[in-house]
Amino acid sequence: MTHTLHRIGTAENLADDYIFVMLPAKGINDEGSDPKLQKMLRIALRHNPNNIGSDSSNEGGWYTHTTEQIIGGCHGEAHAVFSDPKDAVAYLKELKKENLGMSVVISGLTEEVNRICKEAGLTRHTVNFSLGYKGKTDKLPPREILEVTTMCGHHLVSPHLVRAIIEDIKKGRKTPAEGAKEIAKPCTCGCFNVVRAEKLLAKLAGVKK
Repeated sequence: MTHTLHRIGTAENLADDYIFVMLPAKGINDEGSDPKLQKMLRIALRHNPNNIGSDSSNEGGWYTHTTEQIIGGCHGEAHAVFSDPKDAVAYLKELKKENLGMSVVISGLTEEVNRICKEAGLTRHTVNFSLGYKGKTDKLPPREILEVTTMCGHHLVSPHLVRAIIEDIKKGRKTPAEGAKEIAKPCTCGCFNVVRAEKLLAKLAGVKK
């Protein structure tokens, strides 16, 4: 199970969203695992991620911290976000070659993740599906806002912030890229995909990316 499982979107706008969550198993291989997780983040840097982070350290992602702050503070779990499936394949191939012994979870479109694993010479072990949202769903923000906010698995991105950024983009105070980076800041684990967010914000604001 992963907090990156509940991202909302369409097959089209989720096609550039692949999140790697890497972690040890408590009591099995967690002792001495932090250097291995840090190495996994350093390997990710060679494959064009658009964000990296570590859930346990709460160091944040690239839009609030430096690379060395994130990697140096990595503890218990590591994250890397990719927009191009080719980069995801290359990264997974290198992780396989390094064989660091950490569990690797990939969130994304099921068929695409299966293909990524196959191209990397691996067979997926397990598939988890989100069953969606239950209860008083009328209290939730509109789906198009949730497509942005659910990229933070801990839901630290406020829908009010997203609406404010959309207005800023409409009025020319921010570009979609600037807005995406601003919205990424509250996501302390670094799983927010700014490339996808930029496209979503441009569409919501009715401007060209």
